[in-house]
Amino acid sequence: MQTGNHSTGYDLELLTVSEVASCLKVSRSLVYHLVESGRLSACRVGRGGAIRVAKHDLLLYVDACRTKTGEPAVQPPRRHTKLKHLRM
Repeated sequence: MQTGNHSTGYDLELLTVSEVASCLKVSRSLVYHLVESGRLSACRVGRGGAIRVAKHDLLLYVDACRTKTGEPAVQPPRRHTKLKHLRM
């Protein structure tokens, strides 16, 4: 979806959650998690508050995830939360 020239001088292309998930080859729920955690910038548009991610922000996220050759990717620490439907 092209929306013309943004005030910063670049074309603003907004992607849906499904399009972002397809680009990253991940699930839509992971994209929602990345947005909610603040690791992937997004905005809400329209009455329903549909989430859209600027292509520029997606590229910044991918660049931030890159590692130097030979170095393992650093995993963020996992939250240890109990699932409500499981008894532990």
